[in-house]
Amino acid sequence: MKPFQEEIFPEFYIALETAREDPQILQSLTTDVMRWSEDIWIMDLSRYHNYWLKQAEKTRLGVLGFWRKLFNHLLGEEAVDSDSRVISIMPSYRACCARNPWSAVLLLQAMRQRGARGLVSLRGKFGQSLFQSITWTTWWEQINAIEDHFLSAKIKGFKQAGFRQQCKRLQLAIPRLDFKHPWEMRILNWPGVKKRFGEILANIWGWSYGADPEKPQTVYQSHFPWKSRRFGEPPFVRRNLDYPLLLWHQFEPLLVEDFDKLCLATRNSGQRVTRIEWTLTFENMNELTVPILFRNPHNLQEEKKRHLTSLLQANYGFTKTVTKAFPPDSENAHYETMPLVLAWELRITDSLYLPDVVLDIFGEEQEKGKELDVLLRLENELPVHLSRFSPRGDWFPEDSFTPEHFEAEEIVSETPEIQRSLEALAEERPLFIRSKLLPVDQLGEKVAARFLESTMGKWWKAENSTEKERNYFKHIDSEGNAFWVFRDSAGQWYQHGIFG
Repeated sequence: MKPFQEEIFPEFYIALETAREDPQILQSLTTDVMRWSEDIWIMDLSRYHNYWLKQAEKTRLGVLGFWRKLFNHLLGEEAVDSDSRVISIMPSYRACCARNPWSAVLLLQAMRQRGARGLVSLRGKFGQSLFQSITWTTWWEQINAIEDHFLSAKIKGFKQAGFRQQCKRLQLAIPRLDFKHPWEMRILNWPGVKKRFGEILANIWGWSYGADPEKPQTVYQSHFPWKSRRFGEPPFVRRNLDYPLLLWHQFEPLLVEDFDKLCLATRNSGQRVTRIEWTLTFENMNELTVPILFRNPHNLQEEKKRHLTSLLQANYGFTKTVTKAFPPDSENAHYETMPLVLAWELRITDSLYLPDVVLDIFGEEQEKGKELDVLLRLENELPVHLSRFSPRGDWFPEDSFTPEHFEAEEIVSETPEIQRSLEALAEERPLFIRSKLLPVDQLGEKVAARFLESTMGKWWKAENSTEKERNYFKHIDSEGNAFWVFRDSAGQWYQHGIFG
């Protein structure tokens, strides 16, 4: 019997302790990075958490184990004396995952106090224990630090003198409330903290103790003084056209040449592009920026001289942006209302640096993830997101599948007998199921040659429904097409799906 593991929700922020201002480390997981102090960085993984959950699915490590392996590779392990025969496996770095940047910083400080190393999650038991042990000294040190960030980010409504006065009021209240540790403030509530100590401290309290773990929308930081760090000048290509252009097919071959030039500027084998800004200059000297967005990090190097993916996303972005900027009227298409283009600039504004541990080290596990690689590539080529579906433990066909979500940690539990029975039943059902039932003419049982299953409809949920029982068959028509049909308790036949 496999032990049951408690579900751990995805973590979206990582606080990392490192004095190295190296984008190949700090932008290995995300393009959104903030410098908190001289040796503490905060990484916002909100935009990329689905990508990393998919990548982690290729391994049996789970996403936290996946990140641990990555940080071990990037930052190394603790050195040992040359005379020692013991090989150290203790990580030399400190990092922690939390659902907002403030909690991540506090947890990292607690790791420092305890001398803990490695990657710790606030959702885990060890992370919770560390977080509860945070002292008032650490709390006020970080309050002073966030005050500086509020000033630097020029947060609207923040007044330093008023904030300091509210902090003094809280300091006076702590002995009266007999709070030995900041953790004890969790018994308060946001409106009460705001009324007594102001909105800024109420927000900080909310980041620390007010997030509801059952509500995913609470994971994102709000009103936090976030300020992204830029590492150097982003690569760009400037083109002055020999003659004005207007239509997409005129842009396409020139864009391929310019994407090739961007490849020369991104020779790092692990660099993956997530956003390119295409700024058009018109004959009236006005400019319009077209975002070229990739849902998953894209390798420009793999598509030299073709750049199919980049052209597709450029076309989607161009059509959407131009239609909005130059809306068509009853007489003219939007291309005809748009001025001629004289020049443009392509600039890579966001990119990840995927280390070798992501690209190569997993070996055979990467082979098992080919299906996911195809999904990631298709998402970059299409104008819409793709969804995967997985079976659901429900006897009713309409409720027996659900959009698949990538979990942060694998949930392992014993499969109950009823679940195995439902999964076996699902194997007999078609992949294509109609969203609306299609009534068909009455069929004889000889035509519907193969009986598959009987099930009950959820009559207590349906309004004015007479159907209670469904008897499913595999019906093959005269042309050899196989359909999934059923007869209800009233004798009416319906087509519900098509077999491949």
